[in-house]
Amino acid sequence: MELNSLKNIPNTFSFVRRALLVSCIISLISILGSVGTSIFISQKYMKTIYAVKEDGNVFKLESISNNDSGRYKKIEITNHIKIFHKLFYGIDQFSYEKKINESLYLIGNTGKDLYKTLKYKKHYSNMVANNLVHTLEIDSIKVDESRYPYRGEFFGKINIERSDSKKEQINKLHAVFTLQDVARNLNNPHGLLIENYIVKIN
Repeated sequence: MELNSLKNIPNTFSFVRRALLVSCIISLISILGSVGTSIFISQKYMKTIYAVKEDGNVFKLESISNNDSGRYKKIEITNHIKIFHKLFYGIDQFSYEKKINESLYLIGNTGKDLYKTLKYKKHYSNMVANNLVHTLEIDSIKVDESRYPYRGEFFGKINIERSDSKKEQINKLHAVFTLQDVARNLNNPHGLLIENYIVKIN
């Protein structure tokens, strides 16, 4: 009897070993499945952001990955160009300092040099002295994002009128420039910088 029990020990040990191995495999599969599910769910919800407007309305924002960002690059470049020109040229005696300071975060040294030149020529002091309002009208924006640095071209008009609504003049504006990627921040949310800015106004 005892001899038969001793003979069954290897079989029992082999069974226990297989049972432990199966248990370990099942546990590992369960752990990997739980981790994978958690990562999938967290990534899915991290891509969705809900924002609340001042009037209380809620709207959904979707984040994009680095792989998808290329599809939206032209839109971002175009919007960056539009914002810069509206800030830099759409000014009046009350807002020009604030708007120009904001615009200079979007452009490199050529933009800062242009601002200094206009200031030296008393462009802004003349605007203040004569109560002039500059309104920018955008005709078209061309973007070539297929090569780097990106290329841009802007066509528009600057309507200049007195604050009493008496129209003074209309100047055509044409600018060519390049754009390069920089780090995004609150002052430059698109992460772009306009460089080599050449403008012609007539």
